[in-house]
Amino acid sequence: MSCGLHDVLAFEDRGIPTVLLCTEPFLDSARDHAHAYGNPDYQAVRVGHPVASLRPEEVCRRADEALVRIVEVLTGQPKHEMASVPERH
Repeated sequence: MSCGLHDVLAFEDRGIPTVLLCTEPFLDSARDHAHAYGNPDYQAVRVGHPVASLRPEEVCRRADEALVRIVEVLTGQPKHEMASVPERH
């Protein structure tokens, strides 16, 4: 987790909006590392755990579920201010 978060924060420091996707068991670690790296307000986007054993269609469903939150983090806009995202068919 620490390497992924380190990379995300390095991109952010360069002005490149970036999102860390994180499953539930690793959220506390992500928060701790964000604080240790001097960015305690950084928000990782939670995705369901586990991921590695999912079938492709389940991965797509998880991605769709996380999409609104990813856009919120990238744009800094809460979902009520965002344009709606079309559903995947």
